[in-house]
Amino acid sequence: MRKILGVALAAALCVAFQVNAPAQADDEESGPAAATQQASSSSADETEKDDPAKGEEPKDEVKDEPEAETPEDEPSKGEEPAEEVEEPSKGEEPKDEPKKGEEPKDEPSKDDPPKGEDPKDEPKKDDPPKKDPPPKGSPEVTPTAPTVTQSVCKGKGDPTPADIELPADTDEISYTLETADGQPASAPFAPGDYVVTATPNTSGSTPYVLVDPLPAGWTLAGNGVDALYEITLDVPKGCKDEVTPPAPEWIDDCGPGNGYWEFTDTDEYEYTVTENEDGSVTVTVSPKGDYQFPEGTVTEWTETDSEEECILEVPPAPVWTDNCEIIGSWDVPPDGEHYRFEVSAVFGGASTVTLIADEGYAFPEGTVTEWTETEDAADCALLPGDIESQCVSAVPYLSYAVELPPGFAEPGPNPVTITFVNPSGPDYVVSGQPLSGQLLWPGASATPPLQWPGWELLPDGTYVETDGNFAWTRQGITVRFDVNPTYSTTVEYPQESSTCANPQNREVPPDEDEPDNPNGPDNPTIPTGYTLPNTGAGSPVLGLLGAMFVLVGGSVLLLSRRRFSLR
Repeated sequence: MRKILGVALAAALCVAFQVNAPAQADDEESGPAAATQQASSSSADETEKDDPAKGEEPKDEVKDEPEAETPEDEPSKGEEPAEEVEEPSKGEEPKDEPKKGEEPKDEPSKDDPPKGEDPKDEPKKDDPPKKDPPPKGSPEVTPTAPTVTQSVCKGKGDPTPADIELPADTDEISYTLETADGQPASAPFAPGDYVVTATPNTSGSTPYVLVDPLPAGWTLAGNGVDALYEITLDVPKGCKDEVTPPAPEWIDDCGPGNGYWEFTDTDEYEYTVTENEDGSVTVTVSPKGDYQFPEGTVTEWTETDSEEECILEVPPAPVWTDNCEIIGSWDVPPDGEHYRFEVSAVFGGASTVTLIADEGYAFPEGTVTEWTETEDAADCALLPGDIESQCVSAVPYLSYAVELPPGFAEPGPNPVTITFVNPSGPDYVVSGQPLSGQLLWPGASATPPLQWPGWELLPDGTYVETDGNFAWTRQGITVRFDVNPTYSTTVEYPQESSTCANPQNREVPPDEDEPDNPNGPDNPTIPTGYTLPNTGAGSPVLGLLGAMFVLVGGSVLLLSRRRFSLR
């Protein structure tokens, strides 16, 4: 009986210890998973006491953690534990554990950047993919800095080798070395940038996490698990010949986009030109081979084209030519290297010449760059054809023909205005005439009663000479033809011997019964004031000759009669 009671007492104590263990773990800010893992580890240690190496606890393990006498998942026969840690259902994640690939929500890392942003201390190599963080409460491990040995110069062209020595890998953490572009690196090491990656062991029976904060020189990698340590191996000073490159010269002549750097490459250094998106131009210089620049040497320069306009020399102006022999036109100088002339016709007969400079070029301020002229035929005379007086059916007319000068646009079908210029009174003007035709002479009439200039018809049907009725047009008159241009000429009235110069002689029939009628056939009626045409009777020589012929004729007639009487 005592044995049974002893066994029951021992079982009760074991159950009480198991109930108390999770509560203590919660007080130490350890999650249910950690408590379960510790309980499982204790059970494993209990069952494997004979093999201490296999279940050896890590050095950083909490020393005060009590050991369980009986595994949690193996209670005494016939008894149930008073309280157990709640296990998640199949397919569910523990409530207090972070999901795979995520940081614990209640303890975010201070070095983690905001979501969607890169870490502030981004390493030069590409970030590795995200790793699953170790469970909460995992022991921390501190990365050790690598040992870096810089190259030094023992003499001209004799540097010592540089070296990077990584810490030894352990069960807790391992180290790798790469170049800045992510390639594995090993000795011999050339001058340049390198990256050491410290990776805690998260896959063993005891996962480790990096200490927070990290030691100086280390930064948290983008995967949130590893640490990075950047190293730069310098070029040893004094091992190479030092040379100082001259600064390039920026040449920026006037004109658009023609700025450039002027420099000369040598065996010691070379220049590189880069055109930037903002339009500026950058030049850098780098040493070659066994040469180096002194510390503090300027190796980069940047300039931008000023886009300053070039001022051109003013070319000769175009010349306008407009006369009656040549149609109005421009005599334009030849185009220059950076300018040109453009000729354009404008409505109304005007023509414009414009002087245009190329882009990036200009003429001095105040330069005339546009000229406009209008072709004007008004200064040119009409081209005359046949212009004369003419009789048509005993009626005097002005017959004429004129032509427009070359280049003068046809103004219409009847553009001519004809003016008989009166030297001492109002002119006789007729407008709306064609360029050629016939015009009734002033004072004349082509329909009955007929009229002639300088003659007046009396009521009795006879004509009397008068100073009126355009008598001034009979003595040779100036006739002007206007179309803008103009032409003037002198036109003579038809000769008096013409049938249309004056009124024809009117004969009144004689009375045959009155032989002494003064108006008989031997005395025709002559209009009062009418002057017979000049037939030459006014000459004295002709009169004497006529008298002689009359005397001779009379003598011959008397002799004939006498001979007839004697017979």
